[in-house]
Amino acid sequence: MVRSRSIETSFSGRWKTGLSSAFLAGLSAPAAASFEQWVDVERYRLQRAFSRVAETLVRDRLSAGRFAAAHQLARRRRDADPHEEGAWALLIEAFLSAGDAARAAAEADLLERVLAADGREPERETRALLQRVRAAARDGAAPVGPTLLAPPLVAREREFHALVRAWERAQRGAGGHVHAAGSSGVGKTRLLREFQARLQAMGGRVLYLRARFAGRRVAFGLASELATALAELPGSAGISPDAASALVALNPTLSGRFPSSLDTTSGGEALRRRGLALLELLGSVSEEQPVALLCDDVQWMDPASQDLLQWVFGKLDRLRALSVTTGPEAPRGPEHATTSERLVVSPLSVDGVRALIMSVGALPSARWGRTLADRIHAVTDGLPRRVLELLEQGLATGWLALGPAGWETRDPVAMARHLSVSPGRGSADVVVLPFVAAAPQQGHWAIGLTEGLISDLSRVSALRVIGYPSALRLQEMADDLASLRAAVNVRYVIQGRVHADGDRLHVTAQVRDVATGAVLRDETCSGGSADLFALRERLARAGIYGMSVLWFTRNRKGFVPPRDWPILAVAMTSTHARQCIWSFAPGELQRALAILQHGLEVAGENALLRATLGTLYWSFVQSGADLDETMLERAEDCASKVLTLDPNLPQGHFLAGCVAQTRGRARDAVGHLRRTLSLDPNNADALMMLGYRYAQAGKTFAARALAARLLELDPLTGINQVLPGFIAMVEGRFEEAVPAHYRAQLIDRSPPSVLVYAIALARAHRHDEAHRVIDDLRQDMPDTPPTQIATLLQHALRGERREVVDAVSPMVERNARLVEYLAWHLGAGYALVGETERALAWLDHAANMGFVNYPFLLADPLLEPIRGEPGFGLLAERVKRDWEAFEV
Repeated sequence: MVRSRSIETSFSGRWKTGLSSAFLAGLSAPAAASFEQWVDVERYRLQRAFSRVAETLVRDRLSAGRFAAAHQLARRRRDADPHEEGAWALLIEAFLSAGDAARAAAEADLLERVLAADGREPERETRALLQRVRAAARDGAAPVGPTLLAPPLVAREREFHALVRAWERAQRGAGGHVHAAGSSGVGKTRLLREFQARLQAMGGRVLYLRARFAGRRVAFGLASELATALAELPGSAGISPDAASALVALNPTLSGRFPSSLDTTSGGEALRRRGLALLELLGSVSEEQPVALLCDDVQWMDPASQDLLQWVFGKLDRLRALSVTTGPEAPRGPEHATTSERLVVSPLSVDGVRALIMSVGALPSARWGRTLADRIHAVTDGLPRRVLELLEQGLATGWLALGPAGWETRDPVAMARHLSVSPGRGSADVVVLPFVAAAPQQGHWAIGLTEGLISDLSRVSALRVIGYPSALRLQEMADDLASLRAAVNVRYVIQGRVHADGDRLHVTAQVRDVATGAVLRDETCSGGSADLFALRERLARAGIYGMSVLWFTRNRKGFVPPRDWPILAVAMTSTHARQCIWSFAPGELQRALAILQHGLEVAGENALLRATLGTLYWSFVQSGADLDETMLERAEDCASKVLTLDPNLPQGHFLAGCVAQTRGRARDAVGHLRRTLSLDPNNADALMMLGYRYAQAGKTFAARALAARLLELDPLTGINQVLPGFIAMVEGRFEEAVPAHYRAQLIDRSPPSVLVYAIALARAHRHDEAHRVIDDLRQDMPDTPPTQIATLLQHALRGERREVVDAVSPMVERNARLVEYLAWHLGAGYALVGETERALAWLDHAANMGFVNYPFLLADPLLEPIRGEPGFGLLAERVKRDWEAFEV
């Protein structure tokens, strides 16, 4: 208790004030690259230190029953290091400990999205925690998860012996480097940890480092960690002054260990000196005692460390030092060193899987026991992590059990079902191209079947299904599968034809492998027009069987046909209007209005059409096409009516979120958008809008996860393409932001899309290109609010103060008051010409509407002229508080 109080006091003082935000957030010093590198390394080090202290405090608070305080700190820890799996796990555990299964489930969903966006799989412990969360949220039961099996290392004698031989050579002064290569889940980390334990048991000196995803952009991050660890070992003091100087340049915190001047070289010469210094340090340490350097997950190593360590690890042949790295089969990095030995860690054979299973419990002589290893090998591809996860799943769900005599099964039928399809085959991607109608007047049947089939397949949890708007743009590639694959990177395509003969529908469909063109499934079906939903379900099942995907739907009751037939016309009308809405072009918005008004006349009052109409009214305001207050009032009225008609309609909550955002109720907006995704996880509009909200609030890790999913579902809508670029922009990667903005205005050339492209060019210091884009916009679409704001920006970039002030018309101000992005950039325009008071007022308004990205406020180059003003400091403090308080 005394220790806990001591840590708490320390945290409340130095840690809380010093690490409540990123170290020197937003700092940019182009003329001092070495200083920026030091800042990055120090920020990374402090972040990890904060994470360790915070974890201790969170667990102390949970033990004391102080759940609210534990949640707050756990969330801060996660936000400070959002790519650290353990930080997420601690936050989820905190919610589970307090009995809040719903919030735990929401965090679990976001964690899975973040990992997917990062291209990572969860650790076994994390996967088990996610299963506990799902069980608690689904059943309301106590969050007891599957038992984590901890078998000994088996079937790795060859690999382990190779590492031991390499160590023996190193002890004799013939060191080297071994790279253990293998796919994810094959057991590389387990092998490395077992080797570490063996060396330590023998009295060997071992350093274990693990490259972290969060550190992949910190130049020399891992190399700096390695230098720091080596400097703490006996013998490190024997290096030369030149080497000490280069090491201090690599990590300035080493100045306490090596009193030396800082090496000031840069570029290739700095890399050479640091490599020589690290090699000298390693040689000095290994003279005292042989040393093993174990570096795990080098695929996440920063490029500068990769270059440095590749050279160092290739020079160990005369040292008493061994380096062992692990990573994928063909990453770039130190395993390419000329003296490296490549050790392939392969999946287990059937005998290896059997040995792994029997290390946990004996197998019975019954037939299922004799064949269990073969069946598990078939569905796991021999990957140890998958084998253990499958066994743990069997224990958790009851189709496997561990008794006194070993493995048992109480439900052979359930076991056979779980072992019939490989979980690794569930990641299929599919696009349903618009079905072809036999005659133009039958087009509505083709559209209805296409949209319905996409909707039905989207409810299969194992599938990623391209949305209808993107599918519509891809229909011209129906006969060019290579171009189709290049455009959206799908594995399967479903194509079909519809012929109506009176009241009878005749449908043919094919499932094809995009890579080979092979036909995987042919399906022909017929029925009356009233059987449309049964035909849809038959086509969906045929598609799933053709793709060999597990049939798990999000609705346990299966496909439920709507009670009223006009739902087909309603869905078609809503989809067509949505395509027009997100173009933001004034003419397309008017077209959408006509479509929806006609649809409501035909179908009568309908929640989906009313929600789409409300979104259209909001879009008139958002795009600046019609800034009349009555448009926003109509949108609010539609939202109220929709949620009265159907409180669980995803599109209703999406509309309510949009209206709340424009009204300046950012917290309510985020709540409605989250609710939309809880009802429909694949709602592209909500993924897009919530992604922008998160990015504006400085939670780019969450925004990036939503953007990745969004572009899988709907990659050919312009505003969706902007989102990754906007994320890059608010993270300070201005040049990287330009391509996404360029693609967006090619897809949907509207005033807003051209404006944001010009802004992206300006932030990347490509002013001449920005001026040309704005000139074209002023010529093509001269009278829109986005065009007027673009004109204002152009004058601001040229330093034309009077012209900037004159360009701010009442219409521009009205639009900026309703759109936080425009408010920020109106403030930026004023900042560029020294209108500090007006700039701060508009930035403050943007913050009131939820644009509270504190790091971006400090890094935005357009705000540089006012950053030293006293009022800016006050604004920054206010934004910082809101940024820290924002909860994902």
